[in-house]
Amino acid sequence: MLVLAPALLFLILLSLVRSLRAQEKEGSILEGKVQTSEGAAAFVTVTLLNASDSSLVKGAVTDEAGHYRFSEVPAGQYLVCASMIGMERACSAPVRLDTGQQTVGLPLLTLRPGTHVLQGVHVKAARPYIEHKPGQTIVNVENSIVSAGNTALEVLEKSPGVTVDKDGNISLNGQSGVTVMINGRPTHLSSKQLTALLKGMSADALSQIELMTQPPSRYDAAGTGGMINLKMKKNAGTGFNGNLTVGGGLGAFPRYNAGGSLNYRNEHFSAYGNYNFNHDKDKSSLLLTRKFFSPGGKSLQAILRQMSEWEEPADNHNAQVGMDYFITPAHTLGFVLNGSASNSSFHSHSPVYFMDAAGKTDSLATSDNRTGGRWENLSANLHYTWDMDSAGQQLSFDADYAYFNMPGSQYIRTDFTGPEGDTLRSPEIRRGGQPTRVNIYSAKMDYTLPLKGNAKLEGGLKYSLAHTDNNSYFETLSGDKWQPDAGNISHFVYRENINAAYLNLSKTFKKGWSLQAGLRGEQTISRAEQLTIDSTVKRNYFQLFPNISLSRQLGKDNHVSLSYARRVDRPSYQDLNPMTFYVDKFTYQSGNPYLQPQFSHNIELSYTLKNRYIATLAYKRTDHIMTQVFRQIDSIRTTFITMGNLNSREDYTLNLNIPISITPWWSTNNNLLFIYQRFQGIYNDVPLDKGMPSFIGNTQQTFTLRHGWKAELNGMYRSTVLEGPLVVYPAWMLSFGIEKSLWDDRASLKLNVQDVFQTQNTKADMSIGNIDLYLEQRHFRRWAGLTFTWRFGNEKIKVNRHRNTGIEEEQNRIQRGN
Repeated sequence: MLVLAPALLFLILLSLVRSLRAQEKEGSILEGKVQTSEGAAAFVTVTLLNASDSSLVKGAVTDEAGHYRFSEVPAGQYLVCASMIGMERACSAPVRLDTGQQTVGLPLLTLRPGTHVLQGVHVKAARPYIEHKPGQTIVNVENSIVSAGNTALEVLEKSPGVTVDKDGNISLNGQSGVTVMINGRPTHLSSKQLTALLKGMSADALSQIELMTQPPSRYDAAGTGGMINLKMKKNAGTGFNGNLTVGGGLGAFPRYNAGGSLNYRNEHFSAYGNYNFNHDKDKSSLLLTRKFFSPGGKSLQAILRQMSEWEEPADNHNAQVGMDYFITPAHTLGFVLNGSASNSSFHSHSPVYFMDAAGKTDSLATSDNRTGGRWENLSANLHYTWDMDSAGQQLSFDADYAYFNMPGSQYIRTDFTGPEGDTLRSPEIRRGGQPTRVNIYSAKMDYTLPLKGNAKLEGGLKYSLAHTDNNSYFETLSGDKWQPDAGNISHFVYRENINAAYLNLSKTFKKGWSLQAGLRGEQTISRAEQLTIDSTVKRNYFQLFPNISLSRQLGKDNHVSLSYARRVDRPSYQDLNPMTFYVDKFTYQSGNPYLQPQFSHNIELSYTLKNRYIATLAYKRTDHIMTQVFRQIDSIRTTFITMGNLNSREDYTLNLNIPISITPWWSTNNNLLFIYQRFQGIYNDVPLDKGMPSFIGNTQQTFTLRHGWKAELNGMYRSTVLEGPLVVYPAWMLSFGIEKSLWDDRASLKLNVQDVFQTQNTKADMSIGNIDLYLEQRHFRRWAGLTFTWRFGNEKIKVNRHRNTGIEEEQNRIQRGN
């Protein structure tokens, strides 16, 4: 029965479309003429605009006699404007059109020569680094100096309201459960795998970062914490252009990157391609102290102090090629191919000190871990768009396929010594592999219908199928022979089908009111199989996700909006996978095939002043919240991490965006986020009810100097925050950069220094049940780099649209590495 829901919704949509289109044809016809001082003006662009906000309604071109015509125009008040190169724009007085009028003649429009013509002057309009809209923040990465030579992860960490914790989990405005997309496609990665991907992506390949707290129903319902969309640079338009970028820097280790893009377009097709290479080597250290108590937790028995250092070298390649073929002005067929590959590894050295209750060392266990993290991904998108009329009616189709291959390998050697370095027993050596393959198939259809009275209806259907195959096997060296480790052999297969349909209606009313209301239905059918132990978990459920927003323009400078949305986060594929990944002999992590999805209710009240200053008050409640769970086996002094569900999490937030122009050459954008979080549930069989206020602040200072010089200063501060029972202590960071424009703005040279004071580190502790731990993780991210960019070809080529395909939510749940 539930399988029929999307099809039934589509039939309802079609019948509604026919009814509305029948009503639409009852509109009036507007006719007029354009002339110059020399007579009739042929082939002049004429636009029909809403008188209230000058938004475009329809467009036309005059014939050889200067006549133009608009048909099927609904009742309302309009302006008609004519424009032509070398002439001043001419507009009519407001024209009122009432219901029932058939044909209306408009006053003659006369174009006059421009009062001045600029010659040899190049005008360059730059977007601000940060733009704010209700429910959305846009970071214009390509305009930033401090972003040059960085990785995508480093730029994301500096974005307003975004934090990345020690495990790579991304939060937006203090909210976890964020869906991360690239060009509208979710990455389908776990937190650590997504972190690895963004580390390998050069920021020079990014155009924008979109931060959405309340995505509309057109998007997948996944992402209780909102959505982050990384837009890659991609151009299109008549002509040819491109760019080349090369950069290098020095921090704990050398790093360098290179890349470029080529774009070509004529009247029949557009083609584009880009490639980026990045070499990086991260270095980090970890101090982890764990305490073990007697049964009942009455007396301290032992202390384990782990002091780890690791390096993560990586060579990353990312490429894209695409083409759009313009069959007719109304029909477009195209494809996009994306590929990425990474040769990375993880090398760690981890001495673990076993101490008695007084802190005296009894023995040491030193583990050397070498993990291979090769990664391969190929995705393909085929799309078709039909622009059905000039009013904006559109039908589009997308078909997608994505393949991921991660042949992971691991080698761990653990030596056991006394406090003086004497050998206590033979080393323990374990090796293994954890290959993972993922295939994703998807198809979707979207329809847009403009309606009378400044309204628009959208609807669509989507089908997706994901299949993951995960093997895990380990063996231990016994003498000179490798023996299978029976307790660490598993084969996990997961299959998931999601059927979805949505309707979304938006309308602008008189007196500044506007409404957006949507409803999305998603059916999830999944099957998780542990073939090694013959265990199967099946699920089949249908959920509705409403989304509604009401706003009003109060005069010229004030705008208020109120919105509500229900959203979901499904477990990442790897979080469901029960196989074990070892950090060392006494620390490991594994997935949970019984992990439940989490659902949230989100309410936002937003106020905007002069389209610049924004204040947002929000409340969110998340049920069955997914969180990392630390578990401890006291008898063998072992700690492992898995995923579990808490009862709920509540978040109260106040977000303030304050841009200030201090002088004509100095501007600043400041984002202040105040949060109160509360977690409730059962954590390791122990009741948890904990709340805490927090604060996150971002500031970005821009200095526009003479002779093509520009400078930026970027800072971040985060107070103490909660991650379930884990308390994470404050951190801050400061970066700066300088840019010089060259060759009439066709090239630029950028110098930047990241994390100047090496302060972006993590300190945290936890005490609940039999868990008592403290950690300090230091990230050696301070580095200085120089980046050179050269832009060539036709600079007038406009930016092409970034296509949202059909595998957004599925790709965001694949985990890369561990």
